[in-house]
Amino acid sequence: MRKPLLSPPLPAPLRAGLRAAAPFGGVLGPAAALLALEGLAWALAAPQRGWGASSPWGDWALLALPSFAVAVAAALVWRFHRPLSALTRACADDAEIPLRRRSDALGELARAIAAMREGLHAERDALRRLAHEDALTGLLNRAGFVAALEAALAGAEGTALSVLLLRLDRCRHLAEVLGAGWGARMLQSAGQRLLGQQVRAGDLVAHFGGGEFALLLPGADAADAWGVAERLSDVFQLPITLDEQSVDLGVAFGLATWPEQGDDAAALLGRAAIALDAAGSDGMVAYAPALDRSSTLTLTLLAELGRALAAEQLRLFLQPTVSLVGGRLVGVVAGVRWHHPRQGLVEPAALLPGLEQTGLARSLLLWTVAAVAQQWPTLRGLGLSWVQISLAPRDLIDVDLADRLQRTLRRHGMPPQALCLGWNEADLVAEPARASAQADALRRAGFGLIVDEYGGGGTSLALLRRLAPDALRVARRWGRASERDEDAALIVRAAVAVARTLGLRAGAAGADSAALRRALTRLGCEEVLGEHIGPPLPATGLAEFEAQWSVQEQGLSAVAMH
Repeated sequence: MRKPLLSPPLPAPLRAGLRAAAPFGGVLGPAAALLALEGLAWALAAPQRGWGASSPWGDWALLALPSFAVAVAAALVWRFHRPLSALTRACADDAEIPLRRRSDALGELARAIAAMREGLHAERDALRRLAHEDALTGLLNRAGFVAALEAALAGAEGTALSVLLLRLDRCRHLAEVLGAGWGARMLQSAGQRLLGQQVRAGDLVAHFGGGEFALLLPGADAADAWGVAERLSDVFQLPITLDEQSVDLGVAFGLATWPEQGDDAAALLGRAAIALDAAGSDGMVAYAPALDRSSTLTLTLLAELGRALAAEQLRLFLQPTVSLVGGRLVGVVAGVRWHHPRQGLVEPAALLPGLEQTGLARSLLLWTVAAVAQQWPTLRGLGLSWVQISLAPRDLIDVDLADRLQRTLRRHGMPPQALCLGWNEADLVAEPARASAQADALRRAGFGLIVDEYGGGGTSLALLRRLAPDALRVARRWGRASERDEDAALIVRAAVAVARTLGLRAGAAGADSAALRRALTRLGCEEVLGEHIGPPLPATGLAEFEAQWSVQEQGLSAVAMH
């Protein structure tokens, strides 16, 4: 059998000395280990040389050599312990790395540690940017916006704060038609437009994905935020042009303000999103509890609205539309108002998502048609040719819609030709096959059709031919901008040309001033509505409006003749 290398047992003093030297060997590395081994070699050689047995100095030698090794190791520890400890503390405390100016091995170690820490810090900063920055636009992403919003709320100290969500219409459709790369650059261009406006110092812009952006407006109340929204709406009335391809984007806004509509980031963002959904493809809506399908107030209002329909608590309102050719009143757009005993004036349209879920939307539509039919003898006596009722997207799939409307009109003696049914262009583009089938059924029943909010660029001539509407009405945003913005004027002029090519009436919304009325007249519009013409009025007040309007138009005609 092979003998162990250290077969003789080590003397107790030697073992004690090695145990004492062992901890230092780990710290010192090779130097202390070599010294300890040298002492061990001398100690092992002692029996062969007769030390410890015949010499009176043997025991002393066995103790002295390991002890000497320990002493030298301790000296090395003392020499290197302090700088190494300083390095360790600096790394633990993320402090300045010492010893980097030394030219020895410790200096090299310190410089290597400093370089490694700088690299780790750079990687950490890059990860933080990736976590809070949108890779496509370079703006804040949702996580970064939430962090900034939480910080702003923590320091708000009683001042107002607003969250404004913005959605660009048709982004997905454009990306599908023109390519994902073009769509990505379009979003980058939109982000740069928002940054270029950089609303006010301290405001932040974020990209949440797709066509949705967000603005954080510290110190802004609802009125301030609406001013920002109107300015941005004007900015996005200009087309985005890339690779000689220009597109017009509708823009919608949803607003929530602190502290009225939420006391934390999650609540504010959620309620701004609810308002944005209510805004549709082109509108500005501030959050109200009635918009929130999940709120107790909304559920209560929906329940009460069902009773209000039965109790005749709703009122019909009519917004006048005038002809720009002769200046006379030719039609009205019908809407409903509900005078709630506690909440004041409520527009049931604001409850539309909940109305559709509960089935009340159909009841409300039929109530409106019946109310219009009851007023029709009076309206016809005022010289009106038609009344428009706007339909919801869900009405596109109601196969019994035409029959229900016919039965309601027959009960009150109103001809279907006098009732014009309006759909927003965006709803028709989203469901072209269903829109064509429903339009065909309504035309066969004798109803008129109007394509409302026209000018988003999504409706082809082929679809318009299939729909065969009676009129196109240019979207409110183009009508409002047509006086001061040449691009908006071009869109209105093009819409008028399309209408005339197809033999349709060309109308426009947004005639909110006398100057806008003149601009829309120059661009070829035949019919307009807006605040300058008249706001929505109670049905009983339309006769008085017509009389005043006639007098006003006669006066204008007399001035023009002179």
